[in-house]
Amino acid sequence: MEYYEIELSTIGVYTYHYAFFDMFKKYNITTLGQVLDDNLMYGIMEKCRQKSRRELCSFISLMKYKYLNIPIPNDYLLDRKIATIEYTLDDTFGSLGFPELCIKDLKNQIQNQGNEILNITIKDFFKRLISQGQCRDATRKIIEIYLEASEKKNDLASNNDYDTLKELKIQLENLIKIRDDLDFEIKKFKESLSKLEERSIGDK
Repeated sequence: MEYYEIELSTIGVYTYHYAFFDMFKKYNITTLGQVLDDNLMYGIMEKCRQKSRRELCSFISLMKYKYLNIPIPNDYLLDRKIATIEYTLDDTFGSLGFPELCIKDLKNQIQNQGNEILNITIKDFFKRLISQGQCRDATRKIIEIYLEASEKKNDLASNNDYDTLKELKIQLENLIKIRDDLDFEIKKFKESLSKLEERSIGDK
């Protein structure tokens, strides 16, 4: 498809502030088609640190929604309130795929909004930011994708399959986390095995 050839530099969401940016540069990942190639991305994730993997997984989800119309598995995070003792803002915004500079932007906006902002959901906070037009361009573009996805989800509210869909998406998010953790452990295991093999050969 034509959009597979779209350069990442032109989509407005991709930025050098992503933790995986240097990894993409190293392996010459420059097009949308490469990001939508699961086998290629799994290979990249194996080489990423945990923060980079988390951001990359969310970035891939955003691109799959925007260009393939595949539901975003972690959009349930939009229902979290700004003030919560269970999760930090860094955890929530990081899991939504915002790079570090955008997270700082969002936290600054929260600080500027006053105490009343603490009791609203992430989704309502995003709507407020869009209406005020005060956030960075990259932050705004990511927010717009999530708000669009949320509107589509609301359209399913009268459908009997809605609760099933929500549950399946939560399960998918959990499976993605399990997969990412397994990938990381497999990488460490391979490295340990390789060192042992080298040591064994050297002892002969």
